[in-house]
Amino acid sequence: MKWIYLFYHLQHHIKDNTHFDICTRSFYIVKFVKYGYMNQQTYYQKNIMIVEDDPDTAKGLQELCENHGFQVTTVDNGRLCLLELEKGFQGIIILDIRNPVMACVHTIKKMIIDGFADQNTIIVLTQKYIQGKEFDAIYPYIYEYITKPFDANSLLSTIKKIAQQPLKKRV
Repeated sequence: MKWIYLFYHLQHHIKDNTHFDICTRSFYIVKFVKYGYMNQQTYYQKNIMIVEDDPDTAKGLQELCENHGFQVTTVDNGRLCLLELEKGFQGIIILDIRNPVMACVHTIKKMIIDGFADQNTIIVLTQKYIQGKEFDAIYPYIYEYITKPFDANSLLSTIKKIAQQPLKKRV
């Protein structure tokens, strides 16, 4: 909204002020571009929950996301993820496939049963491509699979792509 105000202010000055010279106009345009108003991204999904049992990986993901303006909640297992969802969390969930407390498959199935999968976007971190009958029910609810070790820029690009889209409810 800041860029709209600034653009309106610039147009208003040009139109109504006969003493508005080229230097002043250049100042506003430079200010407009310098502060990123032209390239400011709109995020519809600003909240991220990281479900990762390895503290170093969780901390690294948290810092990566927070440094790009996201609000991050970090939990170390699927049960705590479900508790956060019951408290009202809504956003992007980055879920490690292997978790000693509650497996990713069971966490996502419980999210589907409780209606949380429709309110969130799920990214799964995995060592290899997952397959088997136990995964058939959860495939439609997973937006992206990211294979470990992953490139931080690639993951961030996926997160931003998701965040820029309004959440679409499944029917």
